[in-house]
Amino acid sequence: MNIKFPKEEIIFVEKLRNSIIKRDGIQDIASEVIEHAKFLYQYSQKLLDTYIKTLFELRQYEMVVNITEDLKKQSLEDMQWYYYSFASLIANKDFLYVKRMMKKSEFFSSTSIQYLIDPEEAHYNAILNLHPDLFDSVGPCLILVNFVNELIQESLNQDIDDEYLIMRFFDLLNLLYEYSIDEKIIDLFDKTIKSIYEIPLE
Repeated sequence: MNIKFPKEEIIFVEKLRNSIIKRDGIQDIASEVIEHAKFLYQYSQKLLDTYIKTLFELRQYEMVVNITEDLKKQSLEDMQWYYYSFASLIANKDFLYVKRMMKKSEFFSSTSIQYLIDPEEAHYNAILNLHPDLFDSVGPCLILVNFVNELIQESLNQDIDDEYLIMRFFDLLNLLYEYSIDEKIIDLFDKTIKSIYEIPLE
């Protein structure tokens, strides 16, 4: 049986798709994205994912965080959204807000996830050795959480300026290379760093 979607939703999906492709007016439709979020999540989540990713690439860091929080209010969560939200907060050096977002999240309250991100217990080995299928979906975000835990500790004795932060990002990249992590994950982190610091992509 064919599913008939409301005309309004179809029109908005096309509007959103064109906005992402052209990167034109993408910030102006945030409220509409939230309004249609449940439909997008159910029938076109990839488009919703791409919207948040594109906002990050356009350096709209505050908007990325706000949209992720607004989606959470509708009981919608996704590790990819948290990845770009946490990367946005790292770019703004607002490390403690990462912790605040995690406290409100269903994902990060589970015991299995807590073990992987507890500052007293967590280490990259446990995350990097997750089953590949599980790692692909949650690994990048959990790596960022552990990275933030380290930065919070380091900030007690070290000024976290841009120079220091980019050095630590590349330390993280080197760690991923040492573990022979899938190239697409390394590429994700590489593009994240280059986007934050406006380093031309090769």
